[in-house]
Amino acid sequence: MKWFEAVFLAFCLLPFCSALGDDDLPILVMDENMCPDIAWVADGDSFRFMRRVNPFTPSMMYVKEVNQWAYIYTHTFQKGQTLYVRSPDWSYECEINLMAGTPVIVEDKGVTALHVKQTFVAGGNKIVANACVRGKWLQQVTVDSSLRPEQESEISIYAADEKFVVRINGVKMIEYPYRVSLDYINYVNAMGTIHLYQMYVGGRTTFNMPYTGHIPKEFANNDVIIFRGVPGEGGFTINVYSARDDIVLQFNVTSLSQQQCIELNSQFNGKWAEPQRIDGCPFAVGKEFKIYIQNNSNRVNYFTTYVDTKLISTYNASTKAVMNARLEVTGDVSPRDLTICVMMSPRDTNTLVLS
Repeated sequence: MKWFEAVFLAFCLLPFCSALGDDDLPILVMDENMCPDIAWVADGDSFRFMRRVNPFTPSMMYVKEVNQWAYIYTHTFQKGQTLYVRSPDWSYECEINLMAGTPVIVEDKGVTALHVKQTFVAGGNKIVANACVRGKWLQQVTVDSSLRPEQESEISIYAADEKFVVRINGVKMIEYPYRVSLDYINYVNAMGTIHLYQMYVGGRTTFNMPYTGHIPKEFANNDVIIFRGVPGEGGFTINVYSARDDIVLQFNVTSLSQQQCIELNSQFNGKWAEPQRIDGCPFAVGKEFKIYIQNNSNRVNYFTTYVDTKLISTYNASTKAVMNARLEVTGDVSPRDLTICVMMSPRDTNTLVLS
């Protein structure tokens, strides 16, 4: 962006940032994880402590200026972060907006850094992406959409190096180049006849691969590791280590071209146990996934694993997690988010996985 464009945008945005204060529009700060309460969120080679500040399920608020109801949060955006918006029943028309200076689209106010709109029409379902700068809408991108009305789905918006990447249920739909700097974004909204189950920003860091992160306290009983990523064809591995350098759990994804691409194993005193091979392969090249690993090792060494909403296995490890463990991710995968939800009940885990 040229310097005079930056000055112009800053001049335009400041009045609206100050005009929409808490007294006028009590906008909440968006949470940065999907855990229902306490979370450790990956930040470099360590984890940052976070506690949920908003209700798990978002609520709409009325915006008098446009006479509409909307889900609105304040949040900045950085490269490497992803906005996740999940609904159990997408409506016939809905939109998601990343805004600068004003929380909703208002004529001649603020900037719409990204406008994503889903429509269901007779000619086929469409999803469009656009931006509005200086009061003018720019070049629109329109593609066929895999989203279906009244179907549970998730839309994600990833901030790549030079563009937004929009996915539906992990499948890439649209790439849209930045029209303004990410630094200007300070609001996120979702509008339409829509009911959201979850809305948050994940991924506080750009992950360097291979990745190693040290778990601050302990990967304890009822804790859940949530790892999001985009796989290549070559496969990848997640290792959970104990303080004694035993591999408490290895989640190994071999080549995605194989019919059985998942192996679970553990290593104790340098000796591997018998691998547990899982039927089927729930991964696809380029499709974003979620892996859940819950520690159920209260008295026995069990780990329950899910991929997206599918139960993969309840694995009996050959050793038990102890204090000061670490987490390692290697292989052909591009990480998007890594979080540990603390002290999750089975009900909370089912809520996250099966919502």
